[in-house]
Amino acid sequence: MNAPASPASASSRPVIAFPPELPVSARRAEIETALQKHQVIIVCGETGSGKTTQLPKMALALGRGRLNAQAGGRGRLIGHTQPRRFVFV
Repeated sequence: MNAPASPASASSRPVIAFPPELPVSARRAEIETALQKHQVIIVCGETGSGKTTQLPKMALALGRGRLNAQAGGRGRLIGHTQPRRFVFV
């Protein structure tokens, strides 16, 4: 088992960028509001819209994830899944 990641100092953290050409980046404010209000959100979008790459970065920017753990804390994982098909009975 790996040791918990230690929180990075503010000066060593990478800058989080949101490419404006991605549709998910254009909806950033709306998505971040939903992330703040709800524990789980579902985002649907076209292939290549930035869901996989931009959503975890939005959660980091909001202070979630191990990178943002309090001193001495482990922080929480950011979960992300990509179901390709839903079946309803």
